[in-house]
Amino acid sequence: MTGLQFDDLLAKVIVAIPKKDTAMREALSQDTRIKREITQRYLAPGDSFKKTLEAIYDVLHEYIKITSCHNRNVSIALN
Repeated sequence: MTGLQFDDLLAKVIVAIPKKDTAMREALSQDTRIKREITQRYLAPGDSFKKTLEAIYDVLHEYIKITSCHNRNVSIALN
C-alpha cells in the first residue's frame, strides 16, 4: 500500500473511530492511532485492531469481496 493509498483509506475510516480526551490523557490523533494499531497487529493482536478492520470494512464494503468458501480463502492467502 502506498502512502497516498493509506492516506485515502485513513480519510474514509477516520470518522468511524473517533477517540476522546480523558482526565488521564489526551487522545491520540486518528492517523497516529491507526499507524500504531497497524504496527501492534504484528506485535500483539488486540480488539482495537479488530475495530479498525471493522471500520475499514464498513467504509469500503462495496470494494471488498469476501468468499464463503474455506478452500478458496486458503488459496488466496497462500498466493
